[in-house]
Amino acid sequence: MSTCIDVAKRAGVSRQTVSRVINNSPNVAEETRNRVLKAIEELSYRPNMLARSLKSAKSCSVGFVICDPLNPFYIKIANSLQNRLNEYNYRLVVLFANEDVREEGNFFNYMYEQQVDIVLFTPSEYSNQIERLIQRHQTPVIQLFRKIYPTINSIKVDDTYGTYLATKELLKSGHKDILLIEPALPFETGRLEGFRQALEEFGVPYRPWMFLTLPTNGQNEATLSAYFSEHKPTAAIPVSKSIEMQLLNMLGENATQIPNDVSVIFYDDNEVANLIKVTAIDHDIEYITALIVEKLFSNLEHPERSFHSVVKPKLLHRSSVLKL
Repeated sequence: MSTCIDVAKRAGVSRQTVSRVINNSPNVAEETRNRVLKAIEELSYRPNMLARSLKSAKSCSVGFVICDPLNPFYIKIANSLQNRLNEYNYRLVVLFANEDVREEGNFFNYMYEQQVDIVLFTPSEYSNQIERLIQRHQTPVIQLFRKIYPTINSIKVDDTYGTYLATKELLKSGHKDILLIEPALPFETGRLEGFRQALEEFGVPYRPWMFLTLPTNGQNEATLSAYFSEHKPTAAIPVSKSIEMQLLNMLGENATQIPNDVSVIFYDDNEVANLIKVTAIDHDIEYITALIVEKLFSNLEHPERSFHSVVKPKLLHRSSVLKL
């Protein structure tokens, strides 16, 4: 998928110049305009749709309601999204709902009052009130990374496949006593399904203790310590940065080393995983952001069209998995 940056590189101009050509600005030399248009054609870039959307925009702003301010993946997406929207003279309005569905509803009302052109959100849980609120307004809405509302357009990561990849990597290394640790959420993430798929593929029986959910608030080191002491997993897949940090703290307090004593794969990748060389499930931030922008402007031009896009994650190999 070609981007404005790709066009700029091909034409030898800045992103701002490409944006001016897309928006038919008169302040572009004819020779430069022709180079940009040629690059657009060669790369099969689709600027016309974006230009028409921009002309019909009410505020040139996009609302983004994020459920978890501590999730580094969401923050990376927001930062990359703002950079891309800058190319089209759009601004991103970000609000954090802190996994509070009531606050989420309040923020939707705020976004509507500000007349943003479209609302992106990572839903915290299903809410009849929010669904009715969305249905009453003309403003398009896209749910990101959590598909909780079946009828609302969505872009999500295939977490079932991501967990399958992580589990398969541990199974290939000989691990059979693997623990999947997730935050307790009011909806199914699909990760347990991917976990069990990999176990079945390798002929390893699933046992109920292999899936642990922990409260999203509070410290869980004591719970983790007791759990590891009782069940003695040789490998773990912690989901969410807070659980990852709590697991690392618990292992450190018990003088348990990665990967000599226990193998670990993070879901998602972050700066801590990179620092301590932990294998992780990773996401192509630039690709995901480009997809969001494409669908965003397409939705502005054709609000009647529905879509549910799924992005595959990948396994980022480091040195935290020990072969048994």
